[in-house]
Amino acid sequence: MAFSGRLIRGKGADALVPLALVLRERSTAFELHIYGSGELANTIQQAIDANHLHDSVRFHGAVDFDRVLMPALAEQVDLFVCCHRQGDPSCTYAETLGCGVPIVGFDNEALESMVRAFDIGWTTPMGDVRQLARRISEVSSHRSELARKSRLARQFALRHNFESAFRGRALHCTDVMSETRSGHRELQTS
Repeated sequence: MAFSGRLIRGKGADALVPLALVLRERSTAFELHIYGSGELANTIQQAIDANHLHDSVRFHGAVDFDRVLMPALAEQVDLFVCCHRQGDPSCTYAETLGCGVPIVGFDNEALESMVRAFDIGWTTPMGDVRQLARRISEVSSHRSELARKSRLARQFALRHNFESAFRGRALHCTDVMSETRSGHRELQTS
């Protein structure tokens, strides 16, 4: 598993070590790679050390996006852990899905709607680390379902790449401007 991003509470970085502890308590075999930097970096490293999690949690810090993070996600990660509390759509989702990696995380507004619409992962109640650990344990024992969602993640990314998203946004702006101009003309002639 992996987590990448800013190591702040809004991104759920404070839930990573507690999650690892619950997974260990449940005797779930796992390896969690944490990539990123931020105000919680030292706290996370200290918690890994204090709880003797070195065998299962690897803290990489900030790494080069193209040369390290993307190849690691594409080649070594089966599941992305997303503890985001913020409901805004994160680039992390597109980057992760582009690597064919499904996401498990808290049911923030953006992730919940993506999972519901495209079946690219799993969500659990916001902030509930125990439920997140339970879901990860279930996923770990259902590898065929993980593989299916991995394929769906990759298909989603291929359909929603930068070019198609940009084209869709440009068309939307054009439509809105056309509607605005039409509405403005109608008001002038009335």
